[in-house]
Amino acid sequence: MNLSVTADPTSFNFVDQFHLGGVLATLQLLEQLNLRQTPHTLLDVGCGLGGSARLAAIEYGCDVIGLDLTADYIATANFINKIPSVKAILNKSEVKHFVCDVTDMSSIISSSSVDSAMLIHVGMNICDKNKLASEIFRVLRPNGRLALFDIMLAPTASPSNLLFPLPFASCPSSAHVDTELVYTKAFTQNGFVLQSSYDKTSFCLDYIEKSSPPPTPLNLTMCMGSATKEKMRNVKKLLQSSVLVPIQQVYEKPP
Repeated sequence: MNLSVTADPTSFNFVDQFHLGGVLATLQLLEQLNLRQTPHTLLDVGCGLGGSARLAAIEYGCDVIGLDLTADYIATANFINKIPSVKAILNKSEVKHFVCDVTDMSSIISSSSVDSAMLIHVGMNICDKNKLASEIFRVLRPNGRLALFDIMLAPTASPSNLLFPLPFASCPSSAHVDTELVYTKAFTQNGFVLQSSYDKTSFCLDYIEKSSPPPTPLNLTMCMGSATKEKMRNVKKLLQSSVLVPIQQVYEKPP
């Protein structure tokens, strides 16, 4: 396939939005932000291959800054952004991706410089939720919103109940799954006001049940490796048994 000629952002949806719920989950999250206010800069915290950032730019015409610690993800995201057919759809929106530790964004993002932020399936790999919350609070402008969608540990569950490998962690040492209460405490103690919190278990189970990989080389195996099917089976079991809970939360930085 000649990507420079044939590609458009939807060509990559199954791999550049490989979180539970895919594109629909991203759209539902973006609806929680005030992205139609112009000019508007959105921060994508833990952007992966940049699919959610591009979707935001296409749907709302906002500029997006994406940050991720994985250099290969950022290189791929920026490559896709520069494909002429993708660039044409992005129109005048500026979408840029940078390698960065999202618990210390000071080298890339100055204080009170972005209008809103989103975080999708990122916190499960970050041990220090307090530091994450503090950094996002720092970079948001007053009245700025953060919309996050993470897989969290159920209140009655224990990390020992987890099955591995999982889509976000191949072994226990790389899994930092916390409860909704831990998230809420971390973000509110750092100044955020919780606006809403929503359990998306049914939505995610329905997505897993109905989704199937496209008949092209662009599939989840590119991101999750040969154990993709096992990882998806395990996360499905943990959702069904109420060990894991996918939660969407919205926070706001006070004036």
